[in-house]
Amino acid sequence: MIARDPASLEVMMQADPCIWAIHNRIKLMGGTVFTLDGCEYMGDIMRDSARHIAVMKGAQARITTAFMLRATHALRYGRYPQGSIYYFPNKVAVENFSKTRMGPFIADNPCIKKFMKNTNSVNIKRVGDAFLRLFGASSTTDIQGKKDSTSVRSEPADEDKRS
Repeated sequence: MIARDPASLEVMMQADPCIWAIHNRIKLMGGTVFTLDGCEYMGDIMRDSARHIAVMKGAQARITTAFMLRATHALRYGRYPQGSIYYFPNKVAVENFSKTRMGPFIADNPCIKKFMKNTNSVNIKRVGDAFLRLFGASSTTDIQGKKDSTSVRSEPADEDKRS
């Protein structure tokens, strides 16, 4: 259920990345529009407030999409004022992701584009007052006995201090 008055809707969009994405009709790869239909699990991932999330998945599970939306929403609404970092296995993977996924994602969505400030960089995007950084690590990770050099890691850059 989406609120009818603009103030309530804005509060709901700020609190929930799924409502934000659905209301703004976020366009994804292939011209599809974001929906949770058939992928309800994505709502749990996108709404999770954990700073670190590990996902074991198969291909085409839309997990990259969920994390792109989650990070963009968090940066847009100032959840991570110091920014967010995506770790890739190498520089080529960063360039490929930035050009084939992040670039079109920004260009196809005016509600995202208006908060993105041009940094003219493949690996750094400014969202509002924070930065989304894409880093290549040039390493492999051992996952269940198999070398994985194509996995992506995402992490908020803010430090959570507790007394």
